[in-house]
Amino acid sequence: PTEFADYFPGTIVGTIAHGETVTGDTSTALSVLGSPAPDNYWLFSLDHGVDLTLDTCGSSYDTLLRLYRRHSDCCEYGLEEVAQQDESPTCGIHAIMDTAVDAGEYLVLVEGSTSDSGEYQLTATFA
Repeated sequence: PTEFADYFPGTIVGTIAHGETVTGDTSTALSVLGSPAPDNYWLFSLDHGVDLTLDTCGSSYDTLLRLYRRHSDCCEYGLEEVAQQDESPTCGIHAIMDTAVDAGEYLVLVEGSTSDSGEYQLTATFA
């Protein structure tokens, strides 16, 4: 996943693992993919498929999540968008994404709805 940093300078924040909650701030980030809102990216790799839950509950602004899978034979930057989630019935303006994913390298995009930005927290659960 380190090559992702070549495409997204200043927006790759780090890696995220099962059961981990990470924090970040998109206020000074660039917008590379998705909406015009500034982006932060978190990376993870899987050696087998899982049921994935990502959430931004507790963030300070209206967040949107996008999930990209590394796919060298397609798409811009070799990334295929596999899921997107905006608001949640249980977390209001914050996103909760539940999706099944296969083995591979993934990039989680945290951005604002429209052009929103700010501090966020992102939690990942792999089941």
